[in-house]
Formats: sequence, structure tokens, C-alpha cells
Amino acid sequence: MNFEEKIIERLKRIEREVERLRVWERPDDNHIVTVLAISPPQTYYYKIATLPAATPSTYDHLVIEGVGSGFAASQKAYFTITFGNRAGFNADTSFNSNKTPDFLFGIVPIRAYQENDGSISIYAVAIANLYGLLTVRLVDQIQATIYKNPVGVTTAPTGTKVYDLAEV
Repeated sequence: MNFEEKIIERLKRIEREVERLRVWERPDDNHIVTVLAISPPQTYYYKIATLPAATPSTYDHLVIEGVGSGFAASQKAYFTITFGNRAGFNADTSFNSNKTPDFLFGIVPIRAYQENDGSISIYAVAIANLYGLLTVRLVDQIQATIYKNPVGVTTAPTGTKVYDLAEV
């Protein structure tokens, strides 16, 4: 094997290794989003993720861990939500706190809306005229689109609300 052939062979091995790493690499894991609601004059919606419409080829899921906090330091509640849209929308929520979370998540809830195309849009929401903080970590996902720098908008989401952390 001459020098050029060795270089080409080495480049092919590197290319295979890069592809292997790309397939297993999950750059959106552990992405963190914080929504601070300091009595905003309007409700703001921050789109943090989208699950694809359910089809025979989808196998999506999204796991979110987070903490919601009210005005006082003692007003904190921890949660985990697992979303999926294969064979219909599903959300499994658990609270990792002995605090009553209902009032907290009425201030800074996570909401999901089913769009007309069947996809699921997931939002962190800052409710008008209320004080609260929501920090979420997108722990794991497959086939979800993650929005790394969500921008708050005052226009209500389209679609049908299918999940509200404040109503769990």
C-alpha cells in the first residue's frame, strides 16, 4: 500500500468514527431553560420543544426535570415530566417534593398543545402579574426538536391544550 492509499484508508476510518459518534452523540441532552416571571404585564409563552406527529416511524419522547418557585424561598416544588406522542399523546408527571405544587405551576406552568398537523408543542409559560421562577432541564429526548434559546411571545399558542402542569 503506498502513502496515498494509506492516507485514504485512514480518512475512511476517521469518517466512520465521526459518523459513529454523530449517531450516538446527543447534544441537546441536559439543556437548561429558565423562565423568570417578575410580574410581567402580559402572559409570555416560551416554546421549548416540539414532538413530531405520531406515525408508524416515530418513537419519540422527551424527559423534563425542573423546579418551580414562588416569591418566597420556601415555595419550591420539584418535578419530572415524560412526554411522548407515539400512538397518541401521553404525559407522565411526578413530583419530587412534599410541597403542594398546584399554586406554583399556576404561576409558571409547562403546557403542551397539539397542533393541527398532530405535532406537540411544549411551552414554559410566565403568567401575567404573578411572581415566579421555573427552571427546567431537558434531560433526554429522541426525535424531539429542542429550542435552545426560546423567546417569550405574548401570542397564545395555536392548537389544542393537551397538558398543563398546573392541572395535574
